[in-house]
Amino acid sequence: MIKEEQERFYRAIGKALTAARQQRKISIAELSKMSGEQYKTIKCIESGQVCSLHHLVWMTEIFGINFKQIIKQFGGQDGKVKGLSDLI
Repeated sequence: MIKEEQERFYRAIGKALTAARQQRKISIAELSKMSGEQYKTIKCIESGQVCSLHHLVWMTEIFGINFKQIIKQFGGQDGKVKGLSDLI
């Protein structure tokens, strides 16, 4: 995967996390306590910076974020992105 596609994917994850958090009216500080992650880490993820697999796990557990749907919508420029393994 090319760097631009990775960056677009991380931005999509950040937008999904921000939307889920705001929809539930949860502050970043509250999410930090719920997830066990640092405030700074959550800000970085929401801004579209790289996140790790364990971040995806707690996002799914806390918010039920459907990463398969994000991947399907994302698709990559050439349509070759089919799953998380294509983005790592």
